[in-house]
Amino acid sequence: MHGTNCTDPRLKTIPQNYQIGFVWEQYLATQLLSHGDVFKRFPGLKIVVCHCGGALDRFIKSDYHLAQKDLSKNLFFDTCALDTDYLEAAIKQRTPTRMLFGTETPGSGGAIRPETGKQSDDLVPIIGAMKFLSEEQKLNIFHNNCKHVAPGFAKLG
Repeated sequence: MHGTNCTDPRLKTIPQNYQIGFVWEQYLATQLLSHGDVFKRFPGLKIVVCHCGGALDRFIKSDYHLAQKDLSKNLFFDTCALDTDYLEAAIKQRTPTRMLFGTETPGSGGAIRPETGKQSDDLVPIIGAMKFLSEEQKLNIFHNNCKHVAPGFAKLG
């Protein structure tokens, strides 16, 4: 799932206001899927929400505001987030098993990262350098999780 442009006239003065629409739509999709019954009705359905789900949950895992059900077999997120702190928090909150490698190279992340000398949407060295992830978790994010969510990719090699 990917959000779309935002045409809310209140946001005209914000540069790149389409990003607000993306964040809202992605987070809304995550919440509707989490709290709704679509995965109960379609237990084999797997959905990937882009950009780490748009926004992170702000409650502890046991809070009633969060869906108190296991979504680990159905709801996944890509890693297409340019801010490294946000990306790290998303991987920690969503868990490495629910994250699939995603990037927009080339895309909106054309700014050069001082720490890598590469465009900001080149996320391979960023995720690769995350010390809190094991090598197995990195391999899963880069490769194996995608094959689990979309088995057709496994046939590609």
